[in-house]
Amino acid sequence: MEFLDLKENFIPKKVSFIHEMMVNRFRAIAINKFDPRISHLLKDPYIPDFSEIYGIYCVYSKSILGLLNNKYSSFDSYEFNTDQQKEKKILSEEFEDVLDISTIVVISSIDGVYISNYYIGGSAERLNSILNLCLGFPKQTEAKYYKNTISLFIKDISIVEKMGYLDNILNEKV
Repeated sequence: MEFLDLKENFIPKKVSFIHEMMVNRFRAIAINKFDPRISHLLKDPYIPDFSEIYGIYCVYSKSILGLLNNKYSSFDSYEFNTDQQKEKKILSEEFEDVLDISTIVVISSIDGVYISNYYIGGSAERLNSILNLCLGFPKQTEAKYYKNTISLFIKDISIVEKMGYLDNILNEKV
């Protein structure tokens, strides 16, 4: 992709798309930000401002976490699909049982429409790349960091493409 294509194709995603992606693709449990069972987690200094939090998600599926940590090559791999079919889905009331082994994702939105920031609590290398692309093409930052920022963004594109998920982000398909 050329530079101008990158700017045009990678626009910030709506929080509704992020919600659908987290719940339907990553089988995450959506958690109310006022839920007292997670209040201790929201004290992390890197979590976005409470008033801007749009969604909190608990990614607990062993196969999804394996995919996000490079255990499986892509969503289309035979091993990933086989392992995912064997897993039991838990109810949202039971999320407390898996908090210790899960990855917590906090999505924020300044305007309530588009993602403006995110936080990942736990291990999920590839999820960082996915959410970084969902933030959109990097805005002009300090000149001395801009080149590095763009090269990291291009690296994220490559990672997400190898997972077989880039088309989903570009065309907003869960």
